[in-house]
Formats: sequence, structure tokens, C-alpha cells
Amino acid sequence: MNEDYFQFFSIVFFSTIIITYLYRLIAIKLGFVAIPNLRSSHKKPIPTGGGIVISFVYIISFIYLLFFLEQTTKEIFQVAVGLAMGGIAITIVGFIDDIFNTKAFTKLIIQIILSIWIIFIFLGNLDNILSLTSNLYYWPLMLAAIFLLVWLINVFNFMDAIDGMALSGSIMIAWSAALIIFFTQGNNENSVMLFLLGFICLAFLLFNFPPASIFMGDAGSLFLGYFFGGIIVKTFIDGDIHIWTWLIILSYFLTETTLSTLMRIKLTKDWYKAHRSLSYQNLARILNSHRKVTIGSIIFYICWLFPLAILSSIYIDVGFLMFISAIIPIVIMVIKYGPLFSIK
Repeated sequence: MNEDYFQFFSIVFFSTIIITYLYRLIAIKLGFVAIPNLRSSHKKPIPTGGGIVISFVYIISFIYLLFFLEQTTKEIFQVAVGLAMGGIAITIVGFIDDIFNTKAFTKLIIQIILSIWIIFIFLGNLDNILSLTSNLYYWPLMLAAIFLLVWLINVFNFMDAIDGMALSGSIMIAWSAALIIFFTQGNNENSVMLFLLGFICLAFLLFNFPPASIFMGDAGSLFLGYFFGGIIVKTFIDGDIHIWTWLIILSYFLTETTLSTLMRIKLTKDWYKAHRSLSYQNLARILNSHRKVTIGSIIFYICWLFPLAILSSIYIDVGFLMFISAIIPIVIMVIKYGPLFSIK
């Protein structure tokens, strides 16, 4: 990776800081603020919807990067544009929800449509789809893929409940995957996509780190979930990252949200309603500090998940065992401080 990339990343980083600052001023003036309620983890109105900055800066930057700085193929460019179109759509949906509170069912339908769109992008064309529909296993696999992509989009939303948690986790996920690709496959468009997203998220985190002065809202969390869904599919198809490595990199977000949801299904009839019983939310209340919990999650990524992800990319045959090792501390934390703790 030559110095042109680092110059470009630096320009994007500082541009994101400036644009976020300006958006915050506009959001305050227009009243785009999150008002505290019983489910909130904040106590005063905070400007929200800032994720629109992350999304649009990223999309514009990456398209520019592919077009001007990368020797890229027509197929790669078409995939990038396709993902960008979906990213714009889900960002707009999220931003509208941040300001006007759209119905959950409406958001779910749009998430399903955009998950189908991700699959359509990578199947390439209608002929491929028609040929696959004749396969007996096509529909179950397709339905499973759509479900997993929709769930991943919501996972990032669920993890955006205390200051800095979703953004710091996104940086760790993006840069962990980028470094693994860079050292195992060399510099390619997938590593660049992930490095770039990490720098943009880092710039926004300067405003969102506890105590946050702005929230990214659904405009940001839905975009991040959508983007990671797309890049996981792309890197899997390209053979850049093994599935067990991705599961380890994502294990904190996936285990926290999935296990907590399963526990809530068992514990309450209203499991699908908004809540604040995730273990990291309870820990933030116990410690009376978003900062300690967010920093703790960063340390956990660096000292535990990232080394296991590296090992899984080298020793693929024991990837499953690495994944089990990755989730054990998270499972213990969720059982101790998650929904069971909330009902005590």
C-alpha cells in the first residue's frame, strides 16, 4: 500500500471531522435531536442522524478511490456501485427513522429488499438467478442468506445503545478484516474498502466517544450492518477471508445480540419490543460509565478476538475451535449480565 492511499485516507479522515462538526450544528438548529426516554442510556437531548455523514462520505470516497486511484475491473466497479445504491437507500431509511420514527415493520421490509439486493449484486445477472432456481437447495439457502443479512443489519443497530460501542466495534471489525486480507492476500479492493471505512468511523468516533456529542442513529448503524453484510459476501466469494474468521471478528456483536434475543424469547412475551437488557447496557449502568464499557470492548477485541481471528486465518482446519474460544467469554458475560440480570 503506497503513500497515495495514506494521503487519501488522511484527507477523508479530516473531511469527515469537518463535515460531522457542521452536521452537528445544523442538527441542533433544525431540532434533529434524540430525546431521552425510559429506554435511553443518555440523560439530555443529543443531535442524532449523524450516520448520514459516515454513509455518504464513505460511498463518495470509495467510488472516487476505485475510479481514480485503483486499477480495477468493470465487474468490481459494478459491484461497488450496486452496494453504494443499497447503502444510500438504507441510510435514507435510517435517517428518516431517526427524525420521524418510522414503523418497525416498514424498516423490516426495506431491510429484506436490500438483503435480496446484495445477493442479486453478487449473482451477477438474471440468467444466473433463473439457473439457480431449478436447484433443489436454492430456496432454503436463499432464505437463510436473506435472514442472516437482515439479522446482521439489526445486530449493528442493537449494539448502538451506549456511546461509542457500535462505532468502536465497527472500527475493530473493519481493520481486523482489512489487516488479515492485507497480510494473507495482499492489497486489494476489499482491504481498501475496510481500511477506508475504519478511518471514517474513527473520525466520527471523536464526536461519539463517551460522553457523546452526537449520535449516528439508524442512519449509521443500519448502513454499517448493510455494508458489512455486503463485504462479507464479497470476501467469501473472492476467497479473501474464511467464514470462521469472519465469525470470530463479528463474534462479540453476534453473540451478545443473538444470545440475548434467544434468552428474551424464553423469558418474556414481548421479546421483540425495544429494551435495554443487553449485557453491555447493564454493565454501563452498573459501572455508571459508558466509557469504561466501550474501552473494555476495544481491549477485548485487540487482546482476544483479533489474535484468534489471525490464528483462524492461518490454521483453517481448527477455525471452529477458535470460534468457540472466541465466544466463551461473551456467553459468560451475557448469561451473567444480560436479560437474566435485567429481570432480577
